[in-house]
Amino acid sequence: MYRQVESSKNKMIKELFPYGFGIHHAGMQRNERNLSEKLFAGGFIKVLCCTATLAWGVNLPAYCTIIKGTQIYDASAGEFKNIGIFDVQQIFGRAGRPQFDVEGEGIICTTVGMVDHYVAMMSNEQSIESHLQQRIEDCLNAEIAIGTVTNVTEAIQWIKFTYYWIRLQK
Repeated sequence: MYRQVESSKNKMIKELFPYGFGIHHAGMQRNERNLSEKLFAGGFIKVLCCTATLAWGVNLPAYCTIIKGTQIYDASAGEFKNIGIFDVQQIFGRAGRPQFDVEGEGIICTTVGMVDHYVAMMSNEQSIESHLQQRIEDCLNAEIAIGTVTNVTEAIQWIKFTYYWIRLQK
């Protein structure tokens, strides 16, 4: 792994790695995102700073997830909006996965005015179900297009790394 980090063209990966930190966001090349995922999953880095897209697209469990800021820019509305409860739950759902940990922690950093809003939303015990089956063709086609999935065996492995697969098992 150390050789892969040294040969990475991403300056931030190289700079953060010795301190046990990593990064992951859509602006990175696919091979760099894969490297960050492998480093975190393998325990080579302990903290992975990422965008919310990691929570939706990759089954990468963690003991603790932190949401730093609850405002995201909505380009179609031309303004900042609060992230929804399902986004919060999806991100927090990475923490304490039953097959990896017996417990987990979710931390949300928001404004004082929004604390009650998120506490109320989080205390409403709604179960989270996967909706992947509604768009599985599009998602799988996207994975094929970017080269993550190149054959049936890889497609099956990809599905097995989704929350949809976990819910199917239950």
